Amino acid sequence: MKSLGIISGLIALSLCVFANTQTVKVPEDSESLRQMLVHQPNYIATQQAYYSDSTEGIGRKHRIARLGNRLAEVTEDAIIIKERDKPTIKIFPKRKEYAEVLFQDNDDFADWPETYAARDRLAFKSLGREKVGNYDCIKVEASYQSEYMADVKFLFWVAPELKGLVIKSVRSYGGPYEHLVLLEDISLNVDEGMFRVPAGYKKVIEPEL
Repeated sequence: MKSLGIISGLIALSLCVFANTQTVKVPEDSESLRQMLVHQPNYIATQQAYYSDSTEGIGRKHRIARLGNRLAEVTEDAIIIKERDKPTIKIFPKRKEYAEVLFQDNDDFADWPETYAARDRLAFKSLGREKVGNYDCIKVEASYQSEYMADVKFLFWVAPELKGLVIKSVRSYGGPYEHLVLLEDISLNVDEGMFRVPAGYKKVIEPEL
């Protein structure tokens, strides 16, 4: 009887978990879908970016973290910290040095989902659900409501399990050019210390390219 009770409890728990996974409804109206992109959580992940056109493709893979309006990229030699309207900071752990670069590259911020959500001319529609890695995502399409821009499409895969994080996006401009971004090995726990210059590091002048 005791084992029967345990089995019954496990079945009930499984049904409960299954029911909870079904409670996230896919919004249908454009404004609700837009709001899904506005509120993005902090995260750390391995990011794959792939650019392709009619002749070739270029890929890049690196560790990346976001904390509020700050972005950190981890490369083999440096940690690059970016924030809107502020100098980019490059930290060199092997050399125990850091540098400030006044040139501001805003391409990373332009790719953020909320940047697209802020565009009034974009309309959003649901393309249902689609699995990306281990996550059941809501697939959202954004497009311009004009014939001139009809071929321009932006796709976002939103993971409710990760507080609505966009874990995949594709930008298509109607021709052979396409830009894909995919996040893997994702954690929502971000260490704020990653965005600080460690004590004792020497400031140096890094030559601008």
